[in-house]
Amino acid sequence: MAFVVLSLAFYFRVSKYDWGILLLCIGLVLSLELFNSAVEKLCDLVMPEKHPKIKYIKDVMAAAVLMACLFTAIIGLIIFSQYT
Repeated sequence: MAFVVLSLAFYFRVSKYDWGILLLCIGLVLSLELFNSAVEKLCDLVMPEKHPKIKYIKDVMAAAVLMACLFTAIIGLIIFSQYT
């Protein structure tokens, strides 16, 4: 999706300000995804068998990534709606 957003930004020639916002959003989502992966691996290392508290931690981390994706999509729609 980041490639699609960057391609659209080039195509529509978005402003420098909008570029900054788009890059921050992409960086946020990718960083949260990396953090989520690290937490999941750590949880698996600490507690290899299934445990309700570990499941909760993994679910909350996944929800954080999902929320960042949803808000990033909304920001993208707001930015690109000015250029269409």
